[in-house]
Amino acid sequence: MSPNPEVNNADRSIPAPDALSALQQSWTQAHSAAPAQEPSVPTNLPLRESFLSLRDIPQITFDQARGAFTMTDPAYPADWKEQIRQLRNRLNSAQVELPDPNDLLQVIAFTNMDGRRPRHGTAANLALAMAAIQDTRVLVIDANLSFPRLHTDLNVPAAPGLCEVNRASRIAMPQCFRRVAGTQVYFLTVGDTSAYPMDALDLRGLHVVLHSLRSQFDWILIDGPGFDTAADTMAITMATDGVIMMIESEHDSFRLVAKALSHVQGRRMLGAVMF
Repeated sequence: MSPNPEVNNADRSIPAPDALSALQQSWTQAHSAAPAQEPSVPTNLPLRESFLSLRDIPQITFDQARGAFTMTDPAYPADWKEQIRQLRNRLNSAQVELPDPNDLLQVIAFTNMDGRRPRHGTAANLALAMAAIQDTRVLVIDANLSFPRLHTDLNVPAAPGLCEVNRASRIAMPQCFRRVAGTQVYFLTVGDTSAYPMDALDLRGLHVVLHSLRSQFDWILIDGPGFDTAADTMAITMATDGVIMMIESEHDSFRLVAKALSHVQGRRMLGAVMF
């Protein structure tokens, strides 16, 4: 989480504070002549009240879930923890100050260049910080289909989870989720990806589920796939209100990050977390 001074590639380096703006400018210039067309997604889905019975969700103890909340470890750097709190405050302010009441900032995806690389528990840590604010419910979803980690951190089975929730009946759905006792943090693990070899994620089902869950959670944070599986990343990001990109300065070149920006659409970029 600690900012690194530079993002390097073979041609040049970009100072970290200017990296995102430079990348967005590059994306805009490259696409100004022919704006990219987004895939068609449903926009008039019915909002079903009490889509998920939160009272029926199984609970796990905080100690069991501690592996997901790396910021609770005494060795977790204090400046990283402060950056988590700053990110929470900025997102809350942005949500309140949306200029258009029809705009949404509630479902956010985290992604990086390679889904195998660690993300230092950023999504779960942010959820814990958000839920510390009174009456704030936060859901964390593991959508890193090729390299899921959340179920391991929570010490729970991977399934049932996201793969099943897209196809589950309303009655069966609570068993796909977990709540951390004593908090307002909820988790949805990845599910059994091997059971659906063609498409582990039902795209339309994902849109329906996320749309319906908006009424029950203040924030939905998706730990998404990396751009090494671009098709999955695009499917996830198209279902969200915004994307936060995680960039490792010692591994990710300007060229790779610029290519990633072209996939997620510049207007969906909320910012970047630099490692």
